[in-house]
Amino acid sequence: MNDKHQASHMLDVRNCPCPRPLIKTRKLWETLEPGEQIRILLNNETALTYVIAFLNSENAEPVTLQDNDDWIVTAVREKPAVQKASKCATCAENDNYVVVLKSNVMGQGDNELGQMLVNAYINALRDLDKKPAAVVLYNTAVLLATKGSGADKVLSQLADQGVDIILSGTCVEHLQIRDLLHTGRLSNMYEIAGRMAAAGRLIYP
Repeated sequence: MNDKHQASHMLDVRNCPCPRPLIKTRKLWETLEPGEQIRILLNNETALTYVIAFLNSENAEPVTLQDNDDWIVTAVREKPAVQKASKCATCAENDNYVVVLKSNVMGQGDNELGQMLVNAYINALRDLDKKPAAVVLYNTAVLLATKGSGADKVLSQLADQGVDIILSGTCVEHLQIRDLLHTGRLSNMYEIAGRMAAAGRLIYP
């Protein structure tokens, strides 16, 4: 009988600044053979969020244990490195364009009008036949994903329709709104830069 866990690889990324824990995890993960296990030691909650999100995107079903101020994340690679096409298929279906929002208002001048415009724009995205592959929110745009923002429910509907709602974790933490978020997933500039570079088109409304 073959042991499911052929080998176990330990990665200690405690005290590494973001996004280094995610980068190191991705690099080690790509070297694993099917059935091999990775054990990641972290002491940064934001980095933990990014690492778990990455492993979930790889269908790895990570298990997390907390030991005082540290977390141990364990996951097993079940599929070879070649198999990575599901997101690309979604991108192709959605014309592979990404919308980038950098403020919770649209345009300059009257902020109340700007809030009305950005909410109307997000509503229009929901109703388009060809939706974006992703909506990236950074700086004060992350406020749009908070409960009661006026755009939160529509962003949630877009997420349900397969649009990846990506929030800058740095901006969320700086504005101290993590507990107020209604939708979207936290990410970092490493992933955001990669997603924007791979997009067929970038839209800055």
